[in-house]
Formats: sequence, C-alpha cells, structure tokens
Amino acid sequence: LILNLNLNIPETKTEFIKDRTLGVDLGMAIPAYVSISDSPYIRKGFGSYEEFSKVRNQFKARRKRIQRQLALANGGRGRRKKLHSMEFLKDKEKQFAKTYNHNLSKRIIDFALKNKCEYINLEDIKSNSLEDRILGQWGYYQLQEQIEYKSKLVGIKVRKVKSAYTSQMCSECGNIDKENRKNQSTFKCTNEKCRLNKKAINADWNASI
Repeated sequence: LILNLNLNIPETKTEFIKDRTLGVDLGMAIPAYVSISDSPYIRKGFGSYEEFSKVRNQFKARRKRIQRQLALANGGRGRRKKLHSMEFLKDKEKQFAKTYNHNLSKRIIDFALKNKCEYINLEDIKSNSLEDRILGQWGYYQLQEQIEYKSKLVGIKVRKVKSAYTSQMCSECGNIDKENRKNQSTFKCTNEKCRLNKKAINADWNASI
C-alpha cells in the first residue's frame, strides 16, 4: 500500500535573539541536557535512561528467549517462524528507538524556539563512533540528525563543537581535570580559585554550558 499525501505547512518566523545559543549535552543518566549561552540558569533535561533502558531490556529478554528456542529447533517451519519472529523483534526495537529520538528532538527544538535561540550547539559525534556507542544504546547520532533536520525547518542554525573534555572542563574557569567529574551526575572544579570549587553542580548542566 502506497499513500501519497501533500501537506501545506504554514511558514512561521521566529524573532531570534542574536547569537543566543542552546548548548546540548548528550549523557547517560539524562539523554539530553540543555542550557542557554547568555542565561545558563535557563536549563532542562530531556529523557530518562531508566525509562528507555527498561523497555530495551524487555526487548533483550525476548531476543534471548527466541534464541534459546532456536537452539532447540532442528529445522523446518518451526525454525523459520522463530527466525521471522527475531527479525520482527529487531525491527520493532529500531522503531522504538527512532520514535524515542523523534520525541526528544522535538522537545529540544520547542525549547530552543520558546527561548528564541539563534543557534544550537551539538557535540561532534560521528555515526558508529566510539562516543556514540559509549553514550548509550540507542544512537545519539540519529538523535543529532533529527535535531539538525528539525532545526532547518524552523530556521535555527546548528553548529558542531568538539566533544573532547566537555565532561571534564569547568564551565566557569576552563580548568580541565578528570577529578572535576566526581561521579556520573556531579561536577566540582578542582581549581581553588574557581567558585565551582566551593559548590557542586549537575555534571550534564556543566557540560551543556
């Protein structure tokens, strides 16, 4: 079944604040954490690793169950049926991840529009890169592609910045030290002269700044 559908999308123009930038940090506990360049206290986290991981683990358990059944199947129709079920499950899992990323990207773009951001800064992550695999199971490269695509539709410019040391660099003084990152969620600068030496802040928030 092929459906051809034409949509007339009304063009809307947003008056952006010059040079205002939305920094997007991609992380583990919170998939996307954003803050604004000239008002970093305007910030928000999008998504939850726990909620995503729960569904992904359900898919993983079902795959293992089918694999065990395949090991016991000698052949014939029963094996073909199990193989078909495995492929169907893989497609369903990919669609779930894609839908999840669509939801995240839409919320990020809406946040940028609401705050009249002229730019969105993203970490420069390549498809199938080590960073993409480390950051999570569902493909941040795909999320970035969706953010870029939706940004163009509303007139927001996307810029790529180097991802190196963003988790270790202090947003206040620029000090880079792996000891700055106390744990997955906490950042506290080791530079004694920095005000962030006195207080801890959310690590993803620091990275987005």
